[in-house]
Amino acid sequence: MSFADLSQVAGKGFDFVIIGGGTSGLCVAARLSENPKVSVVVLEAGQANIADPLIITPGGFRRQLGDPAYDWMHKTVPQTTNGGFEYVINGGKGLGGSSRMSFLSWNKPAKEDMDVWEKLGNPGWNWNSFAEFSKRSERHVTKHRHTTLDEVPGHSPGLYGEHGPISVSVPAEIWEGNTYVLKTMEGLGVPILDNAVSGEVQGVWTSLSSIDPENQSRCYAVTGYLLPNVDRPNLTVLPGARVQELIMVTDQDLTSASGVRFAYNSSVYEVYATREVILCAGALSSPSLLELSGIGDRSILEPLGIDVKFHLPGVGRNMQEHITHAGVCFELKDDTNLRTYDLMRDPEYMAQQAQLYLQEQRGLMTLLPSALAFLSVQTFSTRAATIIEEQVETLKNISGTFTEALLEQYRFQLEGLRDSHVPECEIIIFPGFRSAGTAPAAGKRYFTLAPALLHPWSRGEVHVSSADPEAQLRIDPHYLEERLDLELMVDIIKYARSVGQSAPLSDIIAAESLPGPTVISDGDIRDFVKNGIKSTWHTTGTLSMLPSNQNGVVDHELRVYGTKNIRVADLSVAPMQISSHTQTIAYAIAERGKYVPCFLMPATDNRLAADIIQAAL
Repeated sequence: MSFADLSQVAGKGFDFVIIGGGTSGLCVAARLSENPKVSVVVLEAGQANIADPLIITPGGFRRQLGDPAYDWMHKTVPQTTNGGFEYVINGGKGLGGSSRMSFLSWNKPAKEDMDVWEKLGNPGWNWNSFAEFSKRSERHVTKHRHTTLDEVPGHSPGLYGEHGPISVSVPAEIWEGNTYVLKTMEGLGVPILDNAVSGEVQGVWTSLSSIDPENQSRCYAVTGYLLPNVDRPNLTVLPGARVQELIMVTDQDLTSASGVRFAYNSSVYEVYATREVILCAGALSSPSLLELSGIGDRSILEPLGIDVKFHLPGVGRNMQEHITHAGVCFELKDDTNLRTYDLMRDPEYMAQQAQLYLQEQRGLMTLLPSALAFLSVQTFSTRAATIIEEQVETLKNISGTFTEALLEQYRFQLEGLRDSHVPECEIIIFPGFRSAGTAPAAGKRYFTLAPALLHPWSRGEVHVSSADPEAQLRIDPHYLEERLDLELMVDIIKYARSVGQSAPLSDIIAAESLPGPTVISDGDIRDFVKNGIKSTWHTTGTLSMLPSNQNGVVDHELRVYGTKNIRVADLSVAPMQISSHTQTIAYAIAERGKYVPCFLMPATDNRLAADIIQAAL
């Protein structure tokens, strides 16, 4: 196995230049390079980190977060709705992107969520096509030496792909406490799902994980898509290459990219594209690269001294994020035998678990937060009817405030709010103490019901702050700006507390640690929510696949409006958030990207790129 050196890339030409070697980028690269007649280069800003224990070990995700060697740690601007607090949006830094630092959850959204994409003006982007392309990415492993899926509810046969590059299975260790939570929620009327990836996701189940079950290692874009194909002569991968801008030219009213400029070891180089430049840098970096290249809102770019190549005001807007909360945390009774991450605060125990993983691929290093509940507002809120009616009136009153494009999205969100099959909030069952700042008591064990908002009404934006590609981005997610987001979070916190007070779960709980007995009123809970929210780094929508007259940036073939050969194939194109973790969505978008018309056509004659390459020789 080998990666390219600079001499193989700088000044050279390739059919396809892919910006970003993350979840989507490596998938697109692997699929395009299946055709030996085309050449593909991937430029990744981070490092390779092949076989790094913190990446490969399933439980290593907790130690990657906040480490600048692994995490981009994008910082938001102060959030006015929350006392000026600045948040961090995590993101995988290096080959594999966020597929290398997620907690490996492999789940899929409600059918209604994906069908909305088509209703917004994207023919063929619906649940059926998503299910097809998602299956191309997955290899469902039902039996292995540790366990079988017969022991885990929620996974009927025939719903997964069988031959894809990403192994999908269960970890060696499934938290014993999941059973208590599932049975308790079933007693509260929440179904335990047998078909959790069928498009019906209102319920609770134990999720599969993107894990190689034989050696209990993370299966991600590098191990699944890159390493089996890295020695293809037509695939070139250069880690440590941070793209600064696309090289743009305007020809007959269409803007083209002849290549890109990238920084490598403090110097700047160029690489040329004879067919396409494909942005796969993620929902924060892809829009910033378009803006640095002169594609975006004129009112943002011109004051920064950026020459506007094409005025496209939707770039960087319509940002949507799954807001999560540290959660409702419970202390376990001392006489329970449930193991949690809390045990690994003891260095000696941690060392024992590390050794157990190395020798037998078992233990807490394989334990993942795998039990998930996806709940409609009718399930978790006692005031669901009132909430819906109030939102109807709110939309009537603000109809002259927002663009028609956003109001169209809100109409679909309102339909989802009314539909008891469409989840509005998720609860992650986390086997350990989780908080926004409070320290756990020594020697105690905990578990946390961590809620997340799935369809935020608030919309944010991300833009460059300078013509300098190294300058910090201006990221403003507008967290909790829309009142309903806060109220939904308040009610899901109340619901999570009630779960902990119900049997059989209550039988193993010593006390509610957070928010605790002093948080009583709705006002108290609102403060608790505001002080505990954070990003899930599921950012979408910043280069939305929408009609151009509705603030869209790419069409349904992923081509950037006003351009001839620039496409986007990452989560930034998702026009509306979905009731799912986003790993499967990122892969499905990339898998579909291979099938857009330009990738199937013979190579075009890019005279401009050819002339530039010749001049550079």
